[in-house]
Amino acid sequence: MPGVMMGIVLAGGKSRRAGVNKSLLKIGQKRLIERVVDVLAEIFEDVLIVTNTADEYRFLGRPMVADLIPGMGALGGIHTGLKCSSSHHSFFVACDMPFLRSGLLSHMVSEADGYDVVIPRASYGTRNIEGYQPLHAIYSRTCIPHIEALLEARRLRIIDFFHRVRVKEIPEDVVRQYDPYQCLFFNINVMSDVEKAEALWRKLEGRSGA
Repeated sequence: MPGVMMGIVLAGGKSRRAGVNKSLLKIGQKRLIERVVDVLAEIFEDVLIVTNTADEYRFLGRPMVADLIPGMGALGGIHTGLKCSSSHHSFFVACDMPFLRSGLLSHMVSEADGYDVVIPRASYGTRNIEGYQPLHAIYSRTCIPHIEALLEARRLRIIDFFHRVRVKEIPEDVVRQYDPYQCLFFNINVMSDVEKAEALWRKLEGRSGA
């Protein structure tokens, strides 16, 4: 297993489709970003937030950094996190995933030795790119020059540098062992997703201690 990792939350999006800062919306009694940070804190001693609106997140009491290259989407956020991380490997996650759980995350950490990217593959989840879940993944600092080449070319699809680094895929059959209700990769895009998340939260709460 690699050395100590940092958990990094990407909270730099503009939430155009939701129309509000979706990371501050509540599911149950907690804001989305609070839920994400709480899960990361179960695994990682250090949690960093990449955001361009730091004032909105000071209540979390976590260190924050702004995008080093603004306007580059999630790939730019990963670049910033890797450049600012105190560890060689870091786990990156979006700020709007209310059903994040530590089980799969811990499994991914255990698989990271010798790899530059550790990433789940699953056919579900609205952010999947060719089955990959790039905003629930581990990246190493070895990825930095390859990401910078994409940013310079303004090619912002995260997986476009994967062929240049060592990638460990977590196959769907393994993912499903940690995600029997297929909800880990659920994220909030529009306000109707909040209602869906609330309904799913109530359904799962009694079953899993959510």
